[in-house]
Amino acid sequence: MGNPMARCLIEAGHQVTVHDLRREATTNLCDLGARWAETPRAAAEASEVVFTSLPGPAEVEQAVLDPSTGILAGLKPGGGYIDMTTNAPSVVRRIADACRARGVETLDAPVSGRPPGMTIMAGGDATTFATYRPLLACMGRNIFHAGETGAGCIAKLVTQYLGYSNFVTALEGLLIAAKAGIAMSRRPS
Repeated sequence: MGNPMARCLIEAGHQVTVHDLRREATTNLCDLGARWAETPRAAAEASEVVFTSLPGPAEVEQAVLDPSTGILAGLKPGGGYIDMTTNAPSVVRRIADACRARGVETLDAPVSGRPPGMTIMAGGDATTFATYRPLLACMGRNIFHAGETGAGCIAKLVTQYLGYSNFVTALEGLLIAAKAGIAMSRRPS
C-alpha cells in the first residue's frame, strides 16, 4: 500500500524520500524522482512529514521509536508523522505521546481501498488533521476526521468488522439457498 500512496504524492508534485526494508520495492518510485533513504531516520531527516504504511503494530513501533534509526530520531520539532497502517489504538496512542514529547504532530490514518480513491479515517488533533488533509487528499477520495488519537484505528477496525460480517452473512445466505435446492452454478439466460 505504501508504494502507490507515495506514487500519488510524487504525481501531485511533492518531493518524496522513501525507505523500505527491501530497497527494490521502491525502484519505481525512485525512477519517478523519489530519493532513497537508508533508514527511517534518514527519511525523516529529509522530510517535513513522514508517512508509514507497514504490516502491523510491531513494525510501526520499530520504525518510529528505534532510538538510533527510527523516525522520531530524525524528525525535527514542528514536523509531522502520519501512520496509515491498520494499527492498534494503544500503539498509536503510545507513539502519539512520544511524538508530542518531541514536538511532532501526529495522526493515525488507516485506509480502506486503493489509492487514489481510497477512504482515509484519521484520528488526532483537529488542527493537525486540517493541516495535513491536503496531503491525504493526494492519496484518497473519502477523508474523514474520526476524532481523537486512536479514533482512526478504531474506525478502521469497525469497518473491517462490518465488512467481514457482511461477507459471512452473504455466504450463509448462499448456503441456505443451495440447501433449498437453488443451483448456484447456473448463469442467467
